[in-house]
Amino acid sequence: MEPRKCSGRDALTGQSITVTFDTTILSVEPCADASAEWIAPGFIDIQVNGYAGVDYNSPRAEIAKRVASRSTLEAHQLETLMRRCEETINGASINWKQAIDLVRRLRQVEQALGLRMRSREVRQATRL
Repeated sequence: MEPRKCSGRDALTGQSITVTFDTTILSVEPCADASAEWIAPGFIDIQVNGYAGVDYNSPRAEIAKRVASRSTLEAHQLETLMRRCEETINGASINWKQAIDLVRRLRQVEQALGLRMRSREVRQATRL
């Protein structure tokens, strides 16, 4: 089998790269400005099926209601945000303004729930 190549922007660094692969990755090399496509690690299961009495396979409304009961957030707003995230993840068309608004709203939820994104904090600290 002839090795194949894929070029795009590294999701971790933002740099343009070319990945050469067959059944495994053979090389990752810098390249000229590749494209607007992003390349990220695959085969990583970040699914969580449940925690603290919440089954995340439950209907969206039930999850939103339980999260709202433990915070100052409103269930309807959470459910709407969850639906929009699901639609975006599943390929719904979204422009850059909508994407920025979605991230802003997610960060507000993080803050309201007292969540911290450790990896983001580390990256931001290294830029100082």
